[in-house]
Amino acid sequence: MLPIRWALGRAVPPCMAVLAVLLSGSCAAQESPLQDHLSRAVEDLSYLGSLMEADLTEDQLELLSKAQADWAAENAPAPDVQDALSRVLAAVLQGVSLQEELRSQGGGGQIAATALAKVQGMLSKACDELAAALELEQVEQMVWLGSSSRGLDDLVSAVASSRKVPDEQWQQIREQLCQGLDHYRRMVDPGAEVSADAIGSLLDRARAMTDDEFDAARKTLSREWAKVILPNVVRQLDDPEYRKNAVHGRLRHWITYVNGARLVQTLAEAP
Repeated sequence: MLPIRWALGRAVPPCMAVLAVLLSGSCAAQESPLQDHLSRAVEDLSYLGSLMEADLTEDQLELLSKAQADWAAENAPAPDVQDALSRVLAAVLQGVSLQEELRSQGGGGQIAATALAKVQGMLSKACDELAAALELEQVEQMVWLGSSSRGLDDLVSAVASSRKVPDEQWQQIREQLCQGLDHYRRMVDPGAEVSADAIGSLLDRARAMTDDEFDAARKTLSREWAKVILPNVVRQLDDPEYRKNAVHGRLRHWITYVNGARLVQTLAEAP
């Protein structure tokens, strides 16, 4: 079976992802080794976690469920379409350009192109409808969780567990945290010029907060830090085209994931 994560990877064009998911759907019911089952369980948990992080409403879950039902109806291509899709994918994996293969008269290109256009149109419309139903805060969360800057969440958690230490221990811990944040900055946003004092100031302000202030700020603290530590990444996150692609990419995954409908139902029925 084609790996879903490969099919939905960011480097893969949307039409290629759709092609791979279409083909993988017909293999989903086959027996799999234990490792495949364990891997699927991990992916299920990740999928469910992403839904919970977005905090979807009942109406939004219902809209997602409808999109999944529409996808399922399109995810069982006729034998001739299945054969054409298989031949196109085989050619692409051998190095042929996807667009070139879809334009070709032989090898099932035209059949595959028609099928893919229909499915992509359905997915695009469903994503537009779901995106329009999202609140701004949900969009911000989805864009953030799909970005390379989300690792700051873990660093904020590290500060949360250490900011109450006695003064004699704080300086050493502060230095370690500063080094960790600067190392993260060099990995994620190497072009950013950020002074050690600027990073240290973020830590000092977090330490000076009361517990209530820190708890209230914690949800957005990593994003505020990103403005200082990862300025170039933040500018990218604010780009409208990037934001749309990030949200639509997440929505496409929610709609097409092989166990998605069952997991959405599970979440919708949860107390």
